[in-house]
Amino acid sequence: MNIAVISDIHLGRGDLADRRRGQDEKLLRFLDYLESRYDRIILLGDIWELLTPKVPKTPKRELKLVRSAHPQIAQRFASPPYQYVVGNHDYIVETIEKIPEELIIKAGQQTLRFTHGHQFDLWSQQLRYIGEFVVWTSGWAARFGTQALTRFFDWLHNLITGTSVQAQLGELEIKLIKQSMERGIQVTVMGHTHLPSINEYEGHVLVNSGHCLGEYLHFVSIDTHSSLIKIFRVNQGQTRPMHEDHFELIDQSSLPKLAN
Repeated sequence: MNIAVISDIHLGRGDLADRRRGQDEKLLRFLDYLESRYDRIILLGDIWELLTPKVPKTPKRELKLVRSAHPQIAQRFASPPYQYVVGNHDYIVETIEKIPEELIIKAGQQTLRFTHGHQFDLWSQQLRYIGEFVVWTSGWAARFGTQALTRFFDWLHNLITGTSVQAQLGELEIKLIKQSMERGIQVTVMGHTHLPSINEYEGHVLVNSGHCLGEYLHFVSIDTHSSLIKIFRVNQGQTRPMHEDHFELIDQSSLPKLAN
């Protein structure tokens, strides 16, 4: 089975607060490539940006608006090979459409867990309303012409939450790994922090799918037959037909071998 994972696209309502405004054609070309190569494409949360409405506390209305701003993408995401897992910016989809918080896939003796990864994020849990207010404020700052505040909050969020720095796992990731290990899971794939990487902790493999924002798109490739996990970075400005040989390989590893 070939599985692709993408996360953190943050598709918004099409105004200046939409971090992918005007880039649908590039994203659709990327999706064409994934659909031609992979049996499953897992959308690992924060696909829609529902925390930057013009009027706060209107997530259901905002979901309709962001989908209408990106109709072709919304249509694709609604059917196979796509499978949706909610994140902290689009959690309302779980309530409206019964979309799960995680997906478990068995690959031989291996168990893989796909989840957005915000379960142990202080700003998404205990301080959720403060965190959402900060995101909403940054959305209005973008409408007034500055994305700098959004980038600053991204950096500050990762610093305060205790996320990974290069090969050094942070508190958030370690808690998520331990939760998976307690359930007998060997591989956890997460997004949330926008930091693409593969790390091993006590025999458990943690994969971060990165993001689909800015100049580059990231995606995770998992081949359960060859037991290979790879993370690629794709330059959105690429004009040639998309092919793996043209992508930048960021990291790779193997599915962990189970002890006899």
